[in-house]
Amino acid sequence: MTTILLDENLPAPLKKDFSDGFLVFTVYEKGWQSKKNGALLQAIDEEGIDFLMTADRNLEYQQHLESFNLRLAILITHDNRYKTLQSKVPLIEASLLSLKKKELRVLRIDLRGK
Repeated sequence: MTTILLDENLPAPLKKDFSDGFLVFTVYEKGWQSKKNGALLQAIDEEGIDFLMTADRNLEYQQHLESFNLRLAILITHDNRYKTLQSKVPLIEASLLSLKKKELRVLRIDLRGK
């Protein structure tokens, strides 16, 4: 099972649109909404969550991701509203599943125009 944490900048209802092969949590469900990026990445790593999914394109440059086991999935989209992202979940899932474990630290999933 692939585990995903949805960052605060993604709509929480999106978690219900992932298929059974994915276990998706929100930052709020974990009680991590007050954690800064470094502490958040540490908590994700300690929980063994596979991906932090975010719309923050700068996060990979602000943190030393190589210090953690998690992978960052960055959604590149015109907007991050639920209505926009909901139909893109199959593409997101396929992108995540196409990776071999630990193959790539940062996965950019371009959802513009798809």
